[in-house]
Amino acid sequence: MASDSTCAIIALWRLCVPVGLGPQVGGDGAIPVDVLKVVLERELLGHLDDFGQSSVDEILQTYMQPDSEGVVGFLQFWKGMEEILRARGTLRSTLTRAQEEAIIGFRFLRTCLLDMAARQVSQGRSSFSVKELRYFIGRTTALTGAEGEAFWRRQARQLPEDPEMLVTGEEVASAMLTWLEQLVDEGLSGEGEDDEDSGDEEEEPEVGIERVALPPPPSLSPSPSADRLAPDRPLAIAAPTGPPPKRQVQARLSRPSLSFQSGLTALLDKGEAWPSQATKETAAEWREVIAFQVSIKRWLLEMKHEEVDLVKFHQFARTYFSKGSRPSGRSSPRNHEPRLSRAALALKAVLQNVSSKRLAEGVTREARMADVASEDVVEPC
Repeated sequence: MASDSTCAIIALWRLCVPVGLGPQVGGDGAIPVDVLKVVLERELLGHLDDFGQSSVDEILQTYMQPDSEGVVGFLQFWKGMEEILRARGTLRSTLTRAQEEAIIGFRFLRTCLLDMAARQVSQGRSSFSVKELRYFIGRTTALTGAEGEAFWRRQARQLPEDPEMLVTGEEVASAMLTWLEQLVDEGLSGEGEDDEDSGDEEEEPEVGIERVALPPPPSLSPSPSADRLAPDRPLAIAAPTGPPPKRQVQARLSRPSLSFQSGLTALLDKGEAWPSQATKETAAEWREVIAFQVSIKRWLLEMKHEEVDLVKFHQFARTYFSKGSRPSGRSSPRNHEPRLSRAALALKAVLQNVSSKRLAEGVTREARMADVASEDVVEPC
């Protein structure tokens, strides 16, 4: 059975988001377009004619519409990926009718927010007041069917009480990503009736916001180009001051990680900054690093039900740097594969030896750092 496009788009976005960026501060709501290029380049290169473009960069600029700093928000990514799949004739849905009704609301809300964000930018970022978000969600609720309406009324109750509170576009995108994941993961079967009857008992457990009833829409309107169902009057918003406000939607708990995997995740979390003085060579090196990080994250996702240890990581690294594992026509260290293989084996032996010595001797890292480095690292090299 064909996979659902919305689920696939979410999974692809999660693959691109740097490990450790969560929804508490909207960190998973936007990523650099260069990261998307690393992930999508291989798939798009063979279909340039389908889009009438001459390069992958042109496709990403046209469909993802990154901002002036080269950053793409989740809403732009979602909309762009749907358009890419539609152009390829591969956009499909396997969701239930109830989920589809809610998705109609998602797309309407997405259009309103993207149109408003394109016109309203303050301090280098788009922003929305809670009052405006309530209005948009109110219009969204009226647009969807009965089961979709129940879903959106629940989301409205998750908003903060203060109508003048401002949130950034990244935080709104992060919240919508969380809601969309909940929709496709859990479905809507039977939730509409329970929601109306059970009151506070039906609130999502991972949301730490006081619920408030959805009031009548305030006297605000989105842009006329937002959607054919949107009002005709322009919408004005206040400019935010001070640091960006924190999101009120809590992150859902992830599964516990093993010690080695936790360390690897922490290392990936640091990321790799774009070179301050970018040249053709340094940019190519940066892309190689990002490609390796993306491959590690993909591998960790595939290994989520298995224990990830040093031995398995060593096997993964050897496979990654072996011949044929890298894209052709790109500068890479694969010509030095024998040297890299020997280095990987040496690194594995060194780390195992260091671990054994520390366990056997019972000494601290600080006390034996110099001796261990001299005996186990310098001499083999």
